[in-house]
Amino acid sequence: MRCRTTSIALLFHVPNRTQPLIEAHVEQGATIISHMFASYVDARNFQSHLQQLGFTHYFINHSIHYVDPLQNWLHTNTIENTWRYLKQSISRIKRAVRAEFVDDYLSLFMLKNSIGKSEFPFLI
Repeated sequence: MRCRTTSIALLFHVPNRTQPLIEAHVEQGATIISHMFASYVDARNFQSHLQQLGFTHYFINHSIHYVDPLQNWLHTNTIENTWRYLKQSISRIKRAVRAEFVDDYLSLFMLKNSIGKSEFPFLI
């Protein structure tokens, strides 16, 4: 998850994408923008599971659009870019990360993202 206001990214190693993670780390009533993953949206009737939990939830159907043509702020490009940069940072080091080191890589990435590389140039 990434806050568009502060640009702070929170990345977690989770076995599945579940709502309890969102409930634990996102302020109640916040606006969430996501794709139509089944944990977030019932695709049969376009009902938001997150809205039922008290969040304002906008979602985009990636099989049709990546950016809403009428509301260009409605997209998932922010988090998609975060994942791209995370994968690039890992691939510079090795092709894959062993499961026991995933949390370490995520923590290092979040640290570099929040403080900037210029302050700690020794960080990969």
